[in-house]
Amino acid sequence: MKFTHLIPLALASISSLWGQAEAEKASVTTTLDKKGHSIVVEARGVQPKAPLFYSISVEAGARFSPERLREWAHLEFKIQQGEADQLSLEMLGWVDVLKVEGESLKSWSVRKEDGRRYLDLIPKVTKGIKDLKAMVYLERKDFKFPLTTQATTYGPAEKNVGFSAKYSFTSVGGLAHRLISANGAMHLDSDDDTVDELTSTRRSELKVEIFREASRPLPVELTNATLEGQLDAEGSSAMFRLKGLIRVTATEPVSFDILSGQAAPTSQVGGDKM
Repeated sequence: MKFTHLIPLALASISSLWGQAEAEKASVTTTLDKKGHSIVVEARGVQPKAPLFYSISVEAGARFSPERLREWAHLEFKIQQGEADQLSLEMLGWVDVLKVEGESLKSWSVRKEDGRRYLDLIPKVTKGIKDLKAMVYLERKDFKFPLTTQATTYGPAEKNVGFSAKYSFTSVGGLAHRLISANGAMHLDSDDDTVDELTSTRRSELKVEIFREASRPLPVELTNATLEGQLDAEGSSAMFRLKGLIRVTATEPVSFDILSGQAAPTSQVGGDKM
């Protein structure tokens, strides 16, 4: 029996068979004909894509001020294998996402599934990409103090994904905060009492209480206030004049309510800056 001249021809046809087949699984079989004169090599299906493996690194922070609660996160994905058609991670907490930016980022979306929230990122280039970096910005304005809230944290969206995260919280403008619970995270030592830092290698939940610190002034205070009023002859309306001293310590724009109900100002607020 001679197989020397038949084997190269059979093997050379395998490459074309790979591209033409449309089966879900690829397979190669070899058989010997009944006469024993040739070997038949048959390839079926398409070669499967390599599975996607990647790791995620997160560095997140939050700044608590009387005007707004701002949060941000720097995300870095490292792709070890496969095509990154979409990269995802879980977001814990419910602060609104304002925007997500990244030089290699094509688009992003927030997905809710089974009571959880996920951030999906689509890279501009999926083939050959080795890393993706993005900045996430979040903000909340509708709140009153004291406030207990769940800080935004992150976790892997899938199993077998490498993950690490570092979180930092700070309070300004007469506010203070304290961690109520830190499930899945380890607290780090800090020389600054106004800053809390934690680290985690998995999905974690952080609850924070934010309140006004008695030893610090309020962002805006109305003192030495007097209210003078005059009722018209028919008793259907009245005019009031409010005088006082407003002290502002906030470093950012701040507002507060003076009038409510059906009262309306008749002129602009005036005064001198001290």
